[in-house]
Amino acid sequence: MVGRGTEFISLYIPRNKSIVDVTNYLKLEKATASNIKNDHVRHAVEENLERCLQRLRNVKSGGLALFSGNDHLYEVVLDNIPWYYRCSKTFQTDLIVLEQSPKTAILAMDLSEASFGYLQGSRLFVLKSVTSGIPNKHRKGGFSANRFEHVRQEAKHDWFKRLADYAREYFLDNQRVEKFIIHGESFTKREFLKQNLLEYRLQNIAQLSDGCYAGEDGLYECKNMLANL
Repeated sequence: MVGRGTEFISLYIPRNKSIVDVTNYLKLEKATASNIKNDHVRHAVEENLERCLQRLRNVKSGGLALFSGNDHLYEVVLDNIPWYYRCSKTFQTDLIVLEQSPKTAILAMDLSEASFGYLQGSRLFVLKSVTSGIPNKHRKGGFSANRFEHVRQEAKHDWFKRLADYAREYFLDNQRVEKFIIHGESFTKREFLKQNLLEYRLQNIAQLSDGCYAGEDGLYECKNMLANL
């Protein structure tokens, strides 16, 4: 099924995900959708989000996926799924297969960006991409060198903490992760791991993978490297 624009909602809710948090997230997405310029797409996205919100009023716990589009809402009961939301031209159903067998979790990161994904067999599922906002090493006007370095170090710690929180959300919602790989350039990922910010179950199984890229490109680089082992 294909929509006329990026209007189809795919929503995966893990069992331990707060329905209140999911509801608040969708409400924020609906408010943001009001900025869509195309009238048809804006109306369709708002309707699809509202359809999901109405369904969640009668849901007490996760463990399901919702797909809303073309005036219909489809629901699938699932275990061992990650938190996932996407608005696109088609329903994102690939994640349903994540329930079927153990998988490898990947975080591809540097100081600018990071992406989270699952690798199952030869298939890579990109879950989320984020940017850090850490200032570069060139000092801004009005800042002393020491003050600027302090601000930068605080921003780096906040970035590492945010990545650890996302890793817990995406990878511990799924209890069948057998590996957790942190991929990227050598120094940054080692510094991140030494901070001990990861939830202990992820910290205990974390493996490091050296590469040139972070973000979504890093996920695919890691996937290709693993395929050649």
